[in-house]
Amino acid sequence: MQSSCSAPTATALEISRGSLDLCRRDLLGGRNAMPNLYLHLGQDQKCYDFIKWCATEYTRGWEDMSVPFLNSENEDIMEGVSMFCGGRLIAPYSLAVALIKVRMLLDLREVRASSVLLGVDKINVDILQHIRENMDLRSSIWSRRPDLLSTKGVSDRIETLEHQTDQLFAAIHKANKYLWRAILGPGDSVPLMDLEGNVEVASILSLSDGKC
Repeated sequence: MQSSCSAPTATALEISRGSLDLCRRDLLGGRNAMPNLYLHLGQDQKCYDFIKWCATEYTRGWEDMSVPFLNSENEDIMEGVSMFCGGRLIAPYSLAVALIKVRMLLDLREVRASSVLLGVDKINVDILQHIRENMDLRSSIWSRRPDLLSTKGVSDRIETLEHQTDQLFAAIHKANKYLWRAILGPGDSVPLMDLEGNVEVASILSLSDGKC
């Protein structure tokens, strides 16, 4: 799922990553833009890996050079979300995790729906396989984790993702009660302050998730 402006988005991501390489304190706040940039490039797994690093390593200390640097790779996308449900990680990191999980949830629901066709007497298995191969999947996670698309245990994975997204939605709303309203109907308010939980931050986040 890539937008039509992938080249400038990739450049912005490279610059943001470079700012972290030069200064881990990230005084310009470039890391806050990175989750959204990864998502626009269709790099869901790398986005999750980066957010996981922020949640588990980066929070240990900005200037501690012994902290592993961007070492998270191919993290388990199905793991619990409690680490993303508190503190400064709410915006924009938890919002990105929620979007990744929702994409997966919608795709798996379609996979389960297609599996129902197996119970139809006259359905051809080759036709069913063709349907699945031509599904317009939303998440790029499946290229790294094709095993998660298996119909075996798909209902359990759907239930897990439903629970996790509920947790994330509740945590995000608690952190900023204006955010979901802004995403559903973004207004034209001008951001004034970068503080958690206010309408200005909700406006920033809702607009940054739009298309180029």
